[in-house]
Amino acid sequence: MHSYANVRLFCSVNQNLKVLQTKDHGRFCLAKKNLSRKTEITTGKPYAFAFTRAASRRTCAWSLDSFDGPLQTGCPDCKEVWYEDESIRKLGFSFHHLECKAFQKIQVSKYNTSYKMLLKTMCRAVIRKALENGLNLMDSGIPVKKVQQKWLQQTEFPHWLKDEQSWKDLEDLVSNREAYGNRKFQERVRMADDLISFLPTPILQKAFPENPDKQALSEYLAECICRYECNCFGYFNPKTGDQIGAAVIPAISFLNHSCAPNAKTIYYLNGGPITVEASKDIAQNQEVNISYCDTSKGKKERQAYLKEYYHFNCACPKCIGKLKK
Repeated sequence: MHSYANVRLFCSVNQNLKVLQTKDHGRFCLAKKNLSRKTEITTGKPYAFAFTRAASRRTCAWSLDSFDGPLQTGCPDCKEVWYEDESIRKLGFSFHHLECKAFQKIQVSKYNTSYKMLLKTMCRAVIRKALENGLNLMDSGIPVKKVQQKWLQQTEFPHWLKDEQSWKDLEDLVSNREAYGNRKFQERVRMADDLISFLPTPILQKAFPENPDKQALSEYLAECICRYECNCFGYFNPKTGDQIGAAVIPAISFLNHSCAPNAKTIYYLNGGPITVEASKDIAQNQEVNISYCDTSKGKKERQAYLKEYYHFNCACPKCIGKLKK
């Protein structure tokens, strides 16, 4: 059991979990009480998320329900979002018209599938910030077709926007900016430049009124992209194991990694919440860990993966040879 001196309580997550921070250990999560195996410790909702194009075709963009076969009703302009039927598409237009132009540009961009998911997720995160700052869904300043103006009368937030998360929750995540190095970070700045060019001007102005300088905004968004890369969770096809989506879920991003974790993540819906479940008994005040990598791999492969994508050298009991049998 660790003894943490000078611990600062960062926030209290729920009755099972608390997030703390120290200078040496950074942010980490402790169990508030004894937790038995298979206990649901906490659940996190995405602040923003995106799917691959193939997965989008089988997921209703309004309800986030998944379907076995491809949906037939989608946005005819971007062909990136799909709905159960036409009435749902009209209802979803109030939000989708904010992202549609950006999604069109992202789809034809030079980026691979993973980076397109990143850009779509960041696009939705910026839109969400604009909404937090008072962007009006009915009068956003983004031109729409005459027939679509009637659809804005049905304005309603999708259920996945109806929670208390804010952009500040994304800002609170670590970026590991210093670990990227100048060359790699400048690549993120160029990606941020593209994100700015993809998004409609009214959204950018509402989201970032304090950042009128394009270069400053690019560097700020580049660091947010770093936060995404170091904290995002993937959605996977349970049958094939292929990644079908990605999300930023601040509520469970404070859980540290271990190659011998005592908790695991459980995925329910595409774009839905992710639940953290105890995979073994956890004692009160014991740190709760999940795995960021495939723990069946050898130490060398695990260490290389964690260094490349999460910028740290793992010193968990399994890696240093002190795992209790």
